[in-house]
Amino acid sequence: MSLPADPGSPRAADPAADTGLAGGFEALWESGTPLPVISCQSRFDTLLNGFAARLTVKELQALQLQLKEQIDYVISDKTLGLGDELLPATPVAGSGAGSKAAASSEGSSGDHPPRRQLPEQLDAPWGLDAIDQSSLPLNGKYDYENMGTGVHVYVLDTGVRPTHREFLFPRPDGSADPAAVGPSGKPRTRVTGGFDAVSDSGSVADCHGHGSHVAAIVGGLTYGVAKNVSIHPVRVLDCNGRAMVSTLLKGLEWVAANHEVPGVVHMSVEGSYSSVVNRAVDQLVRNHNLHVVVSAGNSARDACLASPGSTPSAVTVAAIDSNLARWAFSNWGACVDVFAPGASILSAVPESDTSVGLKTGTSMAAPFVTGVVALYIERHPGASTAEVVQKVYASALRGAVTDDPLGYGTLFPSEGSGLPDLSATPNRLLQSRIVEQAAVEPGVLSVTPSDAEPRPVAVRLLARPAAAVTVSASAGVAWDGAPLADVRPAAVTLAPGDWDAGGGAAAAAFTVHPRAVSEGVYFIQFTFKSDDPALDGALYTARVDDTRPLTGEAASSPRVVGALPFSDKGDTSKFRDNYSCQAQDAAPDVVYALMPATNMQARCVTISTCGSSFDTKLILATDLANLGTYLCNDDDRSCSYSSSNSRLDASLKAGTTHYVVVDGYYHASGEYAVSITCNDCRDGNATLITPENAVADVQAVSAGADGGSTLRPGDGAASPAAAASAGRRRRLASHTLGANLPEDPLSQGRGSCAGGVTADGTGDGSTLATNNGIIDSSGGEASQAFSATGRGAWAQQGGPGGCSAGSALTTQGAQHGVDTPAVFAVDAQDTAAGGAGAGAAGGIRNETLP
Repeated sequence: MSLPADPGSPRAADPAADTGLAGGFEALWESGTPLPVISCQSRFDTLLNGFAARLTVKELQALQLQLKEQIDYVISDKTLGLGDELLPATPVAGSGAGSKAAASSEGSSGDHPPRRQLPEQLDAPWGLDAIDQSSLPLNGKYDYENMGTGVHVYVLDTGVRPTHREFLFPRPDGSADPAAVGPSGKPRTRVTGGFDAVSDSGSVADCHGHGSHVAAIVGGLTYGVAKNVSIHPVRVLDCNGRAMVSTLLKGLEWVAANHEVPGVVHMSVEGSYSSVVNRAVDQLVRNHNLHVVVSAGNSARDACLASPGSTPSAVTVAAIDSNLARWAFSNWGACVDVFAPGASILSAVPESDTSVGLKTGTSMAAPFVTGVVALYIERHPGASTAEVVQKVYASALRGAVTDDPLGYGTLFPSEGSGLPDLSATPNRLLQSRIVEQAAVEPGVLSVTPSDAEPRPVAVRLLARPAAAVTVSASAGVAWDGAPLADVRPAAVTLAPGDWDAGGGAAAAAFTVHPRAVSEGVYFIQFTFKSDDPALDGALYTARVDDTRPLTGEAASSPRVVGALPFSDKGDTSKFRDNYSCQAQDAAPDVVYALMPATNMQARCVTISTCGSSFDTKLILATDLANLGTYLCNDDDRSCSYSSSNSRLDASLKAGTTHYVVVDGYYHASGEYAVSITCNDCRDGNATLITPENAVADVQAVSAGADGGSTLRPGDGAASPAAAASAGRRRRLASHTLGANLPEDPLSQGRGSCAGGVTADGTGDGSTLATNNGIIDSSGGEASQAFSATGRGAWAQQGGPGGCSAGSALTTQGAQHGVDTPAVFAVDAQDTAAGGAGAGAAGGIRNETLP
């Protein structure tokens, strides 16, 4: 995209605030003419909320002007590259198998070195040789105990040549297995299940050479660290080795939606700092339990100025040469996590199924780390990112990397040296032999709807402790602040004598008791405390795959509110779309439930999403299976954080379960904040029915809906008229810029919550304005036909999966009515524009409850 530049700044950016462009636009120019059709190149709704498009300056200015409350920011679609493909390989003496072709240019072909014999690879390329020993000279061997079997590696690059012999299945000794053939009779490949984000061809073939080279360092039979991983090529760079930010995001979105675990995401790309890219990577780690490894970049600058190298949650890798000296052009700084071999690295290239070539750069260093991570998570499949990073750090050689011979900077500054100070760069050199003090058995626990019984788990020491060690257990925290599981006992102490008494074995036994609350995948952490420095501070984890419906997913499993005031924060993106006030919204939603102990008819209850990072909607209902009980709000003009957040003011009835649904406007999802307050309660506090009773009532209400069918993703009427016949559903108007109507004298003196508005009509019952235009009859039978045009009309633009903001608001005239529920009265924050009837601004009408 064009203008303006990314508002984020290195290390000072707040990733949580960067959510891109909100999707779904029904907006008008100041003149009343519609925005032009926007041709959408990519849409992002898994890791981010936004889209990529080519816009003229005029179109961009119009978009920002008319939708300034819905757009967080606009950034240019910048170019990313490799950096290393233009740098000639530097011949280095004594570099093992790599030295045989050291004089070749990048992409040149050569013969394979002799095959290896387990338990070591003989005549190993120098990069493999360097990561399994602690000092020079290199011995020409690579020792490995496992091959990454069962681990999925997602290589975001130029593609991969899947038929290259480096990617065939291995024999137990690591050589290619000719017996492993597919249905066509050709050798089977470990390259599978990729995605092309560059073009519509769907091909992940490597037309450049970089991706095949990188992938073979990760998992090639000869040149790879983890020789039996599954390689998933995600093509984000074109045949010239260039990518756009939007293309990289498209690839990351695909990984988030299609990955398998245990998995590692690898990116050997470099671009200028992008808070959007960094946020997407953080989301992969935090919400999708993937490990991410990235190259630091090849610009001889601070890696904190580059993306994705500056992403805090990723492992960022700088490069060394075969003398263990920092490669001169490698990026440096505090954002670097570890060094790995990157100069004159021999690996596969795509000219043929046997061709190899040399390349130099941090792009070659990062896949060594990815391979080591794959080896570790094969042995520890339930390891969290925190555990993996701790083990990579703890096993690395400290202080082993020396300064580059060209004098581009020094890791060891001294007065008068005159060299740039690079001492902020952690001096850690990757080692493939990860220090492992214990093993968690089993590493992965499964909790299902039919089986949520307690599970045993043991933490087994792998060596005799020099002193007693206390293993403490804790579970991840649920939405309500309590642990997701009760782990018993909370701690176990193992002494050296326990190892001796066990005949060379000692284990701490725990039992995991899952709570009724479900939030999907979470981790049980086991932390070590000991006077033995080899054990003190060690972290191990077990992953719990909880496949029960998420708490908050539906009316049958809501998040129960126990008292007011109430507030919560979360992320809607991990939920499904179950309920909606608007057709074709397809936005995930979260359900809360509360049951007042006393009537709150004169006490206005305010429900707000002010503080959410995306364009929200709110639904309040007494029966989510009955559309006739729905009351909705979209935009809250009173929210100082963002007017695209939402608010409802309501009166609630005692003993009745009320559902609050946090929804998104037109596919929008992300981090949200929700609060429920009682404005007239003493000190703002209100007693609610106990959560246990509320849950039982919620289930009973959900099961006993009258005449309505449970909504599923994709349900929803296509028009307001259809909504009337499909359950008399209260409708939410679209994103138009409405104006307040004149004051309505009928609303004066009725008692109100500040900020609400009401429009009273002239038909057989009053009319209730709901956010800019759709008018519902309440308090009597609906007989009034209401004509809404222009800014007061209902519109649906763009189908599911599309992202055009095309024609003017379309629906003209809608006749539908909704009986006001006897349980509460509610109104939104904006008024209708146009139509038969007079409106009022400044007060919500409070119905008298029975």
